[in-house]
Amino acid sequence: MEQKVLGTLFGIELHNPVIRSEIRSLIKAKNEYANKKATEENLTFKQALLDAGDVIDEFLGALNEEDSKKFVDLYAEELLAAQDENLDLKKIENSSEAESYHLQAQFIFNELSANLKVYGSNSALTGANPANVGLALEYIDRSLELEPENPIYLNLKGLLIWNGLGDKGLAKPFIEKAAKLDPRNITIQHNLKSLQDPNGCFIATAAFGTPLAYEVNELRYWRDTSLTNHLLGKLIIQFYYKVSPPIAKLIKKSQITRSFIRVLLKPVIRYVSKVNKSKTIN
Repeated sequence: MEQKVLGTLFGIELHNPVIRSEIRSLIKAKNEYANKKATEENLTFKQALLDAGDVIDEFLGALNEEDSKKFVDLYAEELLAAQDENLDLKKIENSSEAESYHLQAQFIFNELSANLKVYGSNSALTGANPANVGLALEYIDRSLELEPENPIYLNLKGLLIWNGLGDKGLAKPFIEKAAKLDPRNITIQHNLKSLQDPNGCFIATAAFGTPLAYEVNELRYWRDTSLTNHLLGKLIIQFYYKVSPPIAKLIKKSQITRSFIRVLLKPVIRYVSKVNKSKTIN
């Protein structure tokens, strides 16, 4: 029976069901990727590993719940088993354990993000299968006990507090610290801008479930780099912030309405993305 291909990560083709031998090859390829990146971009190996971790997180986000959990479980086991006896064993154990807990927390955060996008909430009352945010925070706290200055872990804790607990103020210091520790990380910098934005994209956020959605980020960037440069654009922004909050509340209440608005916004976001891309190239 032919296995379904889940995707390719660091040059390793992964299949469904996820198997241990592929995970072992993946860990080796990840380290080779980090070594090469560190050399080519003049980074420390640890910095390059952080970038590799971002790639893995993005891959995990594209998997379904069953495949993601299987991947995380095997990956965590193999990380601990792949320790080099010639290096500082305790240090490696701590790093592997921290990454393992981080992946468990990331898995739950992906569930949370999916609930927010589909149901507009993490509550069972809306039909969602609630993600266990409390457990995710326990996982990421354990990661931070082992590596308190890791920007990826700090960023994820901030996102869990913000999107999972709804406490923007409590989330802020974690994301700010992550952004300061890793100013090169585009994702973390975007998260910080979203957090600091006094005027969110209300309608898009209601439709896509979170201010951190790619689509919301594209609209925010277009607003800040294009609309604000012209008088007409500024007037449009003023009008939007006057009428959009009550509309956003209505959108958030209905799953059908959220889906409909997402469809309506697709061509707008495609156009905005092209404009944004042309600006970054120029």
